[in-house]
Amino acid sequence: MSSTFQQVITDVERHLWIDSLELNEQNLSTNSSSTWGINKSTLQAGLQQGIDLIEVNNGDFSFTVVPTRGMGIWRGAYSGKSLGWDSPVKDLVHPSFMELNDRGGLGWLKGFNEWIVRCGLSSNGAPGNDVIVDNNGNKAEVFLPLHGKIANIPARFVEVQVEVGTPTILRIRGIVEETMLFGPALRLTTEISTELGSNKLTIVDEVTNLNTTPEEIEMLYHCNY
Repeated sequence: MSSTFQQVITDVERHLWIDSLELNEQNLSTNSSSTWGINKSTLQAGLQQGIDLIEVNNGDFSFTVVPTRGMGIWRGAYSGKSLGWDSPVKDLVHPSFMELNDRGGLGWLKGFNEWIVRCGLSSNGAPGNDVIVDNNGNKAEVFLPLHGKIANIPARFVEVQVEVGTPTILRIRGIVEETMLFGPALRLTTEISTELGSNKLTIVDEVTNLNTTPEEIEMLYHCNY
């Protein structure tokens, strides 16, 4: 018999946002010997001003989800070993400080330091011109910057879940939308989870086309070690 604790920390529709949250065995019993925890915080100062972080620790394995940057995973650690890479970009960069068209469409690189980051949703790859078709069937040539927009769009909904059972699962659920009038209307719904004491995480993504006409989609999972 399992039970699930749920805590919404961001919900744009309900004008809900929680600045900080701390969950662990002391305030949410899972009857586990693992020293687990989920901590939500908000960064201050510099280019990271206003960045939301959710740190997940299952006892042996930890990782940090960044709702402000498209639900990417900033860095991780397992048994004392770091998971990630040494980017010249040392701090997380809030999307409000990003200009994706900078340096001929390479502006995406000014915020690139995550361990696991998504590229997409409506485009991916090197910057350049492309012919798109809008939702009215009209063709147009447009400039597309490097690796799309999803990694620099804040989530509109974020929820923390602790599914207490055998095994106990720590889960972060988020919704990020890439939408515009007469253009792409794509919704990413993601669940990032791990079991207590395990050495793995699971990412389950679903992309929904909110338009009534077919839409092009591209997705790359950029994993950096």
